[in-house]
Amino acid sequence: MCRKLNGGETGRPEKDTLDQLAMGLRMPAWRLYVAAYEGNGVEIETEPMNVRYYGVVPMDELRWVAAQEGTEMRRVLPEWLGTRSPDDCFVVDASGDCLFQSHGIATGFSVLCEWVDASGESVRDGDVVVVRIADECTMKRWFRVPNGVELRDGQDRVVYRITGDDEVIVLGRYLTHWKPVKH
Repeated sequence: MCRKLNGGETGRPEKDTLDQLAMGLRMPAWRLYVAAYEGNGVEIETEPMNVRYYGVVPMDELRWVAAQEGTEMRRVLPEWLGTRSPDDCFVVDASGDCLFQSHGIATGFSVLCEWVDASGESVRDGDVVVVRIADECTMKRWFRVPNGVELRDGQDRVVYRITGDDEVIVLGRYLTHWKPVKH
């Protein structure tokens, strides 16, 4: 399938189709997304849209990062936004590979996220989130537990336990990711 997409031998399927196909093939969906959406011989029918770039977010550990304060934008496909406005989303670059095994996200990949309420009330267990704790930031899987929240990596290891004493802001929830094409 990837070879046919890369060679332009087949039309571009919808994201839902790629997700189902990836599950059936037991392969990371991102491989099919890259083949279908990066223009590797396949015409993209819709014009990419601008989404705010937030910066590099560590996935390997919780560490200090500075958010992009400028107006830098990244181009994303409208299919990735679904019914969301580009203003409701942001892009980060991944640093670290702890979500590679579970989600196929590796260092250097770009990740599209949707802004969520800072309290995390709308976040569901298992969602991949970008979280700021005091001055530090990370991208991890979110799980509510008695008296707090656990942030887990792709191998389901607890990396950090959030308690009521922590200054926590949930910035966004994962939508999709891709490996940027080097020109």
